[in-house]
Amino acid sequence: MKTFMLYAPEAAEMVAGAEPLVNDSTNRTPLIPRTDYGIGLLAERAAQNWATVPELALRYTTQPEFATKSQLFLSKLDKRKKKGGERSPITADLERADADAERGIRKVKTYLLAKYEENAKDYYPLFGIEHHGRNWRLPHSRSKRREVFKQIIESIEKQGFSDKEYGKEFWAELAARYEALLKSATGTDGKISVEVSGKNELKEWLVMVLNSLAKIIEGNYPTTFKGELRDWGFQKNQY
Repeated sequence: MKTFMLYAPEAAEMVAGAEPLVNDSTNRTPLIPRTDYGIGLLAERAAQNWATVPELALRYTTQPEFATKSQLFLSKLDKRKKKGGERSPITADLERADADAERGIRKVKTYLLAKYEENAKDYYPLFGIEHHGRNWRLPHSRSKRREVFKQIIESIEKQGFSDKEYGKEFWAELAARYEALLKSATGTDGKISVEVSGKNELKEWLVMVLNSLAKIIEGNYPTTFKGELRDWGFQKNQY
């Protein structure tokens, strides 16, 4: 039976997010991957190996806790990826809505030009059209655009443009669509933010434990620790 000695007790005092161990001072190849999925897969494999050697112990955590948190970390990564995928169609729809708004406001400018001729620009602010450099355009901020759409609808009515192609119906439909898209985007972004926050905390903790395990493995296998580390999944084939 193998006998294990607890090596480097100070490992328990390592701060979360400490720099991963390196196996070579010249090429500085890290034992622990830099990517989130790399860390998650290494933690999963290390947890499986640790279960076969219960004599290997750390004071601040246990194998079951480490295994549970490694699976939770991978689960959060999958959820974040899924939420990010949900956000992509919303982003595309918002970009299309922005393009519709730009097209619509160009038409409104032509209506104003036909009605007021050289004085048309005097009425731009009534429609939320701002001066940007040499151009007059809608605000870049989407939250501001949402408010400007209400202003445009009111001004469309007052200026007698309601029945035109880009009149009240066009802007009312666009405003409603924009509002719904922004709410969906905000909700999705909030969910992603929660997942990222929990993920980062777990990542720091897993890296801390992996560093501790690597130290203990090296201490218990002073002559064969590189092979042992490979068996545990620490940067396999990169020694």
